[in-house]
Parts: sequence; structure tokens; C-alpha cells
Amino acid sequence: MSGKLERFARELAAKAARLEVPQAVEERFGRYRDDPVAFCRGVLGVESATRRSTGAPYPFRVLEDLVVHPRVPAAGERCRGRAPP
Repeated sequence: MSGKLERFARELAAKAARLEVPQAVEERFGRYRDDPVAFCRGVLGVESATRRSTGAPYPFRVLEDLVVHPRVPAAGERCRGRAPP
């Protein structure tokens, strides 16, 4: 082997030795498949917004419903895509 090729091989081997093998997605996030609210709280670090009238956490209710039903209707924001009146 030439000097450049040997040096390249050594550098590549050194880089490969430092790489960490990531956990499989299923191992790391599989427990959240049936609990998207726990994913939001534990991984993303967010809490649900609450209704002013009742204090109920409404966005998380939509996530909980998605576990049972693949299609869940949800109200969008008012005046989406344009300036409010």
C-alpha cells in the first residue's frame, strides 16, 4: 500500500472506533407507541395547553384519541393563513 492509502485506512479505522451504534428506534421509542402523551412530556418536554373554561388539556386529548382511532377531527385555529379581522 502507498503511504497515503495507509494513512487514510488508519484514520478511517480510528473514526470507526469512535462511532457509537445508535439504539434501534423500536427499543428507544417503542414504549411511546400507545402513549403519545408520555412521548410529548418525556422526550419533547412539553405540556398540553388547557381550556380557559374548564382547565382541560385539549391537545393531549387529541393524541390520546389517535391511539384508538386513526382519524380524529380537531378544530383548527381561526383565520388560518391570513391576518385576523
